[in-house]
Formats: sequence, structure tokens, C-alpha cells
Amino acid sequence: MEDTHISSSDQNGLRLHLCNTDKFKTMSIMLMMQAPLEEDLITARSLIPHILNGGSTNYPNRKRIKQNNRSETMPHLLEIKNITKSFGHKVVLKEVTFNVPFGSIVAFIGDNGAGKSTTFKAILGLITKDSGTVKIFGEENIDKHAKLKEKIGVVFDAMNLPAHLTIKQLNKVFEKLFKSWDQAQFYRLVHAFSLPTDQKVNKLSRGMSMKLSVAVALSHNAKLLILDEATGGLDPSSREELLDELKNFVSTSNGGILLSSHIMSDVEKIASHVVFIKDGEILLNEEKDKIFESYAIVDIDEKQLTLLDKDIVVAKRNSGSYFSVLISDKQALPKGIPAKTISMEEISVLLTRSEK
Repeated sequence: MEDTHISSSDQNGLRLHLCNTDKFKTMSIMLMMQAPLEEDLITARSLIPHILNGGSTNYPNRKRIKQNNRSETMPHLLEIKNITKSFGHKVVLKEVTFNVPFGSIVAFIGDNGAGKSTTFKAILGLITKDSGTVKIFGEENIDKHAKLKEKIGVVFDAMNLPAHLTIKQLNKVFEKLFKSWDQAQFYRLVHAFSLPTDQKVNKLSRGMSMKLSVAVALSHNAKLLILDEATGGLDPSSREELLDELKNFVSTSNGGILLSSHIMSDVEKIASHVVFIKDGEILLNEEKDKIFESYAIVDIDEKQLTLLDKDIVVAKRNSGSYFSVLISDKQALPKGIPAKTISMEEISVLLTRSEK
């Protein structure tokens, strides 16, 4: 028989994953699950060994909401409008605005420190925004809707699952916690990702840990995935496998994904939309196909720069003897200025090093 003993430290650790109150909010894959209410804290403390011994969960006081075909009543899964955030005198988010439509994969790109993690935290309610609105499934206060939380899968760069549980034990826990938990889907992904079911979480490599997090996120009927560097630490073959699963999720569920990544080949492969952030400000928010159809980079001198319509200039970089300029409509270029074929890598570098 499998050993189901859970240490007190692990019980406390997983309790944090289960509790979504002001005191116990934690940035983890389990943040957006059916979080117990304040009065459920005592129950949650002993929940894990109870589940592993065959018990069930029951939170009768949770608010229930009427479910419907939400894709017919709202245009986007996630709507972010004019979010601002400052820490002291430092402004880290400047009226950040973008959406995640149904059936889309939105790549959220930017250097470390650009504002991606702060945006994620603001979306999930882990920090208080100074102004602006966040709507998930059309609701602005997602904390009040336990059933909607189960429709969100979250994977962060840091692994936060209980260290001393095996994958088999995790499945047993999640089966009780998620009303829509799909054990067959979970084990399909576990086997597809070549994860050892009897190995404890703290013995998994970083790549395996990320794949396990994604497997969990894809196994409880989520409609919106929020993924922070989910392909980081994976070898090319594993990345390809994971990206295929993400594309399959979107195509079969009409769900949506907000994905941050530094790997531009992944962005080119699966993204439908691209949002680029620099110093807390959105510089580019566009459909990927339109970027490759209409956008271009031109290398021009200062005189040629004055000939460009300012409305098509997205960003420019002074390279000394010439300027590299990202423009949004290559058909509007003056005669004699050739446009270069662009890649997502080149766009990312130019935007990162661009000047105002």
C-alpha cells in the first residue's frame, strides 16, 4: 500500500494552497482553485490527510453562481484595462491594457523587471492595483466566485506543490478538491510527459516540475490558463510536446491562454496575439498574423527618418550611423526605403532597446 503519511510542514504548505483569504494568499498553481472561505480555515488545516484516507470535501457556505455559455455573453475571457501600480515612488505599471479573447494564446513578452510578474499578480489579486480594472469571465471580483476559480489554471515559474507528495498522492487530493477533476486526462498528461508517478515532487527536476504543474492546470476543465515561463527549463523535445498540448487545449475547449515567455520560437509557434511590455508600459498589442503581414523593420538614416509617417512608427533604436525602426504598415513606407523580413526575436530585441 502506498505510504500516505503527510508531514505537518507539508500539511501547512498545502493549506496555503487551499486558502485564498487576505492572510493566506499565495502565488501558486492552486491559487485559483475552489478556495475555502474564512470559516473553512480550520477544516483546511487537516484536509490533506483526511482526503488521503478516503474522506471528501464539503464547503456548504460557498457562494454558488448561475452558469451559462459565457462565450455568448462576453467578448473576452480576461479583460485588463488601464491598470496602474506603484511601489513607493516607482511606477511599475502604466495604464496596462490588453485582453485574452476566447480561443486565443496571448504571448506576454518583456525583459525581466518589465512588469510581467506585477501584471500577473494584479490579475490574480495578489497585489492591490492603484487603479484600473481586471475582469475574468466578465467578473471583476473573482474572489467572490468559487466555481469560477476552478475554471482558471495557473502555473508560475516557481514550483509550489507540496514537496513530499508523490504524483499519485497529488491526484488523490485534486480528485477531491476539484469537482471537475479529470483523472484520465491527468494521467494521460503524466504519461505523455514521462513523469514518474511514485516519485515525490521535491525529487523532480525543474523541467519535470513545470510539466507536472501544466498537467494539473489542464486537468480540471479550466477555460483560462495563466502561465509564467511554463516552457522554461525544458529541452526542445519536451517544449514541443508541451506546446502541442497547449494548442490542443485552445482548439478543443475554445479556452484562452496568457503566456509569458523569453523563448521567441515558442511565441512564433503558438501565439495568436502578442503583447510587449517595457518599463511597465505596453509598447505592442497586436495579432501575431498581422505583425508578420503588415509590420516591418527598416534601417534608415536621420533624413529618411523624417520622411516616415509618425503614425506608423512603433519603436525606434539609434544604432549610431543609422536608426532601426519598427513600423506597423510597410505599405505606407516612402519609396526607396526597403523593408526587412522580420522575426519575433528581432522585434523583441528592438522593442527592448528602443528609445522614446
